[in-house]
Amino acid sequence: MAPVLQTEFEDKLEMEGFDVLHGPVQVNLGDKQGIQGEIGEGKTTARVGLISHIGGHKFAGNVIIYLPPDLKMGDAPHPLAGCGIWYGRVDPKNVEGIVKETILKGNVVADMFRGGIDAEHKMLRIRLDTPDSRQTKTLQ
Repeated sequence: MAPVLQTEFEDKLEMEGFDVLHGPVQVNLGDKQGIQGEIGEGKTTARVGLISHIGGHKFAGNVIIYLPPDLKMGDAPHPLAGCGIWYGRVDPKNVEGIVKETILKGNVVADMFRGGIDAEHKMLRIRLDTPDSRQTKTLQ
């Protein structure tokens, strides 16, 4: 399931204008040279990685989305900036909706939500305002 979800997330993120990065993250702590070039708005980057086990079985479709603390929605901070959102039982057909709702709009998909942490590493809880738990919800 994981490679299928990885490909689906990469495709959907690219369709939404993200620059999807591949390979390991490399940081050279000894290099103090600045990046040359003009300062400007670049594409928002994303990286889709695989994890070995987070719960359930190998077909459980677990997804953890980490949103950078400085992420913006337009000029305002993203509602989930700095949060990690864990979804379970994700199928490839759910990926487009997750990208649109969680990453682009800052909403949590309640029926797949398994847990999360906020920017201060505190546990997130969903506040259910309606009896329909399939709707997206805001976090408290």
